[in-house]
Amino acid sequence: MHFGNPARTRCPCCGYGFELDDAPRKGTEPISCEAWFWEWADRGHPWHERDRRPASWADTTPLTAAGRAGW
Repeated sequence: MHFGNPARTRCPCCGYGFELDDAPRKGTEPISCEAWFWEWADRGHPWHERDRRPASWADTTPLTAAGRAGW
């Protein structure tokens, strides 16, 4: 609760869930948002909720926002 109540929802873009993936249920390993992001990038940036993908979105958009456009 350091940053307030977690939303417990998934990002429509990458699918990461704060308080879902970084603090999962007993028996599963947590994964940081950064680690999730790079695994998602390695998979080719598949849009988690395809119907919410903006028409102007490009595969390099998240990398550019993260300052890693040449990655």
